[in-house]
Amino acid sequence: MGKVYLSFMLVLASIQILISQTIVFQQGFRIDKLALQAETEIDTSTYTLEEIEELKESDEQFSIWIDEIADKESKERYYYTVGEEHIRYRRSLKKPGVFFDDEWILIDRDTRVMNHYYIDYKKGLQKTEFPFDRSEVRNIEVNYETKEHKDDRKTILGYDCFRVIVIETIIDDEFGTEINEYDMYVTDEINLPFHLLNTTLKPIVDSCPLQLTTYHKDKGSSFSIMNALQILEGSESDSIELPERFIMAKTLQKR
Repeated sequence: MGKVYLSFMLVLASIQILISQTIVFQQGFRIDKLALQAETEIDTSTYTLEEIEELKESDEQFSIWIDEIADKESKERYYYTVGEEHIRYRRSLKKPGVFFDDEWILIDRDTRVMNHYYIDYKKGLQKTEFPFDRSEVRNIEVNYETKEHKDDRKTILGYDCFRVIVIETIIDDEFGTEINEYDMYVTDEINLPFHLLNTTLKPIVDSCPLQLTTYHKDKGSSFSIMNALQILEGSESDSIELPERFIMAKTLQKR
């Protein structure tokens, strides 16, 4: 009986390893520089020729800086590992050692809170929490308009995806109105809901986006793009379980 039970547990463990998935995303942003230039254009009628040349040079440097950031961002990779209770979010640290040397990020499915465990190079083990829904701590009103286009489909990484558009309007008493439009191609075959990708305030759309374009309507013509590049499965996927080096940070948070 013991051997049968052991065999069953080994089979169960192998199935769990097999179905574990890490979705690898590439994320970047685009800014309409012509629109930005029109919004920030300065009346040069009171400037000298020398000052106008300096302004032009400054604008050119700013344009180059935008391109450099966009190019650097396009090379970054972001990893979401699907778990039953948590989703692990992993990223490459742009400046390791500046604030902390190591991190482990878990998103709680039920509470929609991002738990950030990290080792501060001065303070040691730390844990901070970031709720996706900031309307719980601020006077914010949020509204959604969702449209599904089941006839608009494309295959991404072998998954049949359909198009969904979500318009999110956030009215903040202090910071004004924010309007985001999420245009995505989603699948129901991966248990990574759109609303757990640190996007919307409220839990909108349970399907997993493998292609997502976010238009920031209140910020000119800027938008960001997130595309799934690869899906790691089984033993190749990331581990979710919190490592021993972060256990103490979790214990300290509870005191």
